[in-house]
Amino acid sequence: MDNKDFYDVSWDEMEKLAVALTEENNMEVKQTSIVLYAQPGCPMCQMLKRLLDKANISYIVEEDLTALKYLNMIHVPVLVVDGQYLKYPEALRWVKENDNSRQN
Repeated sequence: MDNKDFYDVSWDEMEKLAVALTEENNMEVKQTSIVLYAQPGCPMCQMLKRLLDKANISYIVEEDLTALKYLNMIHVPVLVVDGQYLKYPEALRWVKENDNSRQN
């Protein structure tokens, strides 16, 4: 089974999505290198959002299921910092280590 059959989205649709996401978020991506991949209603995702907000860390939230499938993410939340993918436990540690609210 190839990846095209695994997903219910064609490669053309994936390419269009990637271009659209890049164009839409281009300014934001340049300003921050932190993206939180999450799903609505996910308790761990909500907790990580609250911790990021409390720590005054700027981030972009990506909740598009098509984008998550495209990136082969089967579990959320995933925090991407400078291209490094951090699963929930690693993300919690990273937030604690980079808490900007303590610096104020």
